[in-house]
Amino acid sequence: MKKSLVGGKGLTLFQKMFRRKPIGRTVEITRRPSSIVEEVDDSKNLDRVLGALDLMAFGIASCVGSGIFVIAGVAGQYAGAGLFLSFVIGGVSCLFCGLCYCEFATRVPVSGSAYTYTYCALGEIVGFLIGWDLTLEYGISAAAVAQGWSSYLQIFLSSCGVPDKYLPSILFGHNLNEYFTINIMAGLLIMGCTVLLIKGIRESATFTNFVTLWNILLIAFYTIAGAFYVDTENWFHPCSNTKYGSSCSSDQHNAFFPQGFRGVVRGAGIVFFSYVGFDAVSCLAEETKNVRRNMALGILGTLTIATCLYVGVSLVLLGMVPFTALDQSSPLADAFKSHNQSVIAAIVSFGALTTTCATTLTSLLGQPRIFYRMSKDGLFFSVFGRVHKHLRTLVYGSLLSGVIAALIGTFINFSLLAEMISVGTLMAYILICSGVIILRYPLKVTHLTQSVVTTNPFLVWAVVFYAICCIGLGFALDELNFEFPDLYLIIALSVFVIAFFFYFLYIDYTCTTPYLGDNVFLCPWCPVVPALGIFSNSYMIASLKWDSFARVVAWFFVGLSIYIFYGSKHSKLNFDDGNQRILN
Repeated sequence: MKKSLVGGKGLTLFQKMFRRKPIGRTVEITRRPSSIVEEVDDSKNLDRVLGALDLMAFGIASCVGSGIFVIAGVAGQYAGAGLFLSFVIGGVSCLFCGLCYCEFATRVPVSGSAYTYTYCALGEIVGFLIGWDLTLEYGISAAAVAQGWSSYLQIFLSSCGVPDKYLPSILFGHNLNEYFTINIMAGLLIMGCTVLLIKGIRESATFTNFVTLWNILLIAFYTIAGAFYVDTENWFHPCSNTKYGSSCSSDQHNAFFPQGFRGVVRGAGIVFFSYVGFDAVSCLAEETKNVRRNMALGILGTLTIATCLYVGVSLVLLGMVPFTALDQSSPLADAFKSHNQSVIAAIVSFGALTTTCATTLTSLLGQPRIFYRMSKDGLFFSVFGRVHKHLRTLVYGSLLSGVIAALIGTFINFSLLAEMISVGTLMAYILICSGVIILRYPLKVTHLTQSVVTTNPFLVWAVVFYAICCIGLGFALDELNFEFPDLYLIIALSVFVIAFFFYFLYIDYTCTTPYLGDNVFLCPWCPVVPALGIFSNSYMIASLKWDSFARVVAWFFVGLSIYIFYGSKHSKLNFDDGNQRILN
């Protein structure tokens, strides 16, 4: 008789790595009364107080600060005036992922985001590594955005007439070398946001709602005010603008797309960092009322509003100054300063302060909830699964996330963080889209309350190889020439990608989707949407630098060590012998 891969008795480490947590048990812990679960009282459950507007506010606050005020100057160097297309590509790719997130967030309405979803769909080790990977997305992105906040703070204070002698670089970012910096204000901001999160989610949501509304009004003001200073020559002939001393290399051709479509895609891979945070909405599933409706509205509303804001501001920004003259640390404020509009530059800097502050807050919000769910599953240290008795917040997880992010924000250069965050985030999104396809077309599903899914092994391997071929095709299109023999590889990978895509369509045609309940949001046009999500994310991940992959792999090895020596031994699936410890 085939051995079950749910329990832990007699299993090898390899078998433990690929056992999956039944969806029903993941959800049941949030619904059972306290008397059923081992000595769990109401103080250990999170408050369900958030609505659709709260979720959209958290999502928008997570996205908008990093995208418009921090990363636009970096991506514009590659995409040129086509930066708005980079944001559109990133937004559409995120939309595919967002629809997949909506299905998982309503099918498994607990905190944990991509970690919980991949644990249920792809296995314990994949779930753990994605949970570890999300530390890049939430904790480290908070550090990166906080550094942008400190730069804008320095500009704002300078615009208000504060003498430079009172604004030492050690406070706002003093680069020691290409790897290390000293940025005291970034660390202070992160610790301040950590204290606010420890105080309570309701207070944090009220603060974020206010700041997000204020930021949207300010961004509309920036777009309208900047439109009066747009020079279309900066779009179509950026290298000819002698006012900025602009000069282009011979391969940039003084065009709308200075590096061609490849530059736009490279820009999309970088600005993807600016969408980091929309999925933080799914971390709040355990604290959300009417999860099916509010979660879908929160995620899709966040992406729609953020993309519209990005497109408008990027068009105005690249019309105000040519891409060759973009400032990488504070592009919007510098654009107005170049037109001698110091008052508007000061307003921009103030808006950047509030926006990036809210982004830092919401970035820090997600990570403790990942640790919380991993701890509840026994894969991470148990102290991070404790909810404070009176505050009913994740004190220990918030402190750990805040301290690590503060240290990184204070001492590590932003340039090392941005692409590393994008690589880690794109990998998580690829796995989320993969999980939707795998769980949507199982071989067998038991009763809904248990939701033990027997996956189709051929489909699992097809999804794995499809993702590998998509990434390989992305690298081939980015690095190789459309000439023989390189063209043979491109054609072969394209054929495999198309073949796997049609196999997914065949599976959809021949299989019946199991009934998942009235409260589950189903990703529309499956498997087309998740397959396109895998392809678009793979194409963007292939456009990023190799050294970013090396850092992410090193980060994974650290996480793998924690899993082998702690997580695999303390996993709650080890106790699946019929008692209720599995639910704790």
